[in-house]
Amino acid sequence: LSSPTAAPAAIACGEVEAEQEEVDPEPPGTWLSAANKLSFGVNVAHPFVQWYIEAHVSVDFRMFSIFGLACQLLGIIALSVAVAVIAYCCVQRPWARLLTALFDG
Repeated sequence: LSSPTAAPAAIACGEVEAEQEEVDPEPPGTWLSAANKLSFGVNVAHPFVQWYIEAHVSVDFRMFSIFGLACQLLGIIALSVAVAVIAYCCVQRPWARLLTALFDG
């Protein structure tokens, strides 16, 4: 340590490293895991929901308006979230519990 300020800086950095080693990070919670799976489900469901609404529900002639566009986009987002929640609760979660019980069992 050649400079007079290097020793205090090294001590301070060493104390910071020691404090960081003592802190035990918490593992990600179940809410983070569920949000991750639901966001994946929304991304998967979104093109199918948008295709269904554009191809089957809104086939009549429409006048374009900002309000109509906003309603349609919010409807597509809401249905995508609903499909993702239903798929998570009825398909993904039961299989996860079953396979966890079988393999950890």
